[in-house]
Amino acid sequence: MLLEYCRLCLPCHFVQQLKDSFECGRSCNAKATVVVGEVLAMRLKVEGLEQGQGKGIHVNLNKEVEKKGFKNRTKIWAIANSLRNNGVKLILDDNDDSTS
Repeated sequence: MLLEYCRLCLPCHFVQQLKDSFECGRSCNAKATVVVGEVLAMRLKVEGLEQGQGKGIHVNLNKEVEKKGFKNRTKIWAIANSLRNNGVKLILDDNDDSTS
């Protein structure tokens, strides 16, 4: 049971890293964010978390675009695509209210 508890706690430090990667400054561009996504994907694989404990890693990209601004949408999608292209199982939780 303790091992399972520790396993659930491991992803917590990745949350901050993902959050920091979305905090791009003026000098950050889409090519740089692709590299950030690749590095995060490699770290997730090393930790064995690329599948999100079998359930995938849920992301709401529309919410991130709203928070970071429309100008940063290319960077946000670049990170998400880079993670996906490097074997990380991302599940997009982009709920569109107009379809409900």
